[in-house]
Amino acid sequence: MRRNDVFLLLAVLALSGALFFALRANSGPAGIARVYHEGDEIAELSLSGPGEFRWEDGDDYVLVRVEDGRARVTEASCPDKLCVNTGAVSRAGAAIVCLPNRVSVVLEKPGDAGELDAVAF
Repeated sequence: MRRNDVFLLLAVLALSGALFFALRANSGPAGIARVYHEGDEIAELSLSGPGEFRWEDGDDYVLVRVEDGRARVTEASCPDKLCVNTGAVSRAGAAIVCLPNRVSVVLEKPGDAGELDAVAF
């Protein structure tokens, strides 16, 4: 291994570490769980106290429960139960998705609502 290879490897490792910590610092504890169906917001749950929301459409349903600053899908009518098996999430930016029912739960920091990630022309 040449000297330039060592410098390149150290630079890549330093950049990777800086990127890891920068992304981790941006995803702190969440304060709100927003529930969406087909992209439309149908509920907003505060993570500061216990609560739950049940979405139903015919035989399809999803039960979202909030407790201890975390949100989770505890019951769903989907066949694979991936949303239930995801478990509890607590960090801003985390999401639980139930594709068969077209329901998603997205966690946000307080005050993040309506902020733009990017603008494209």
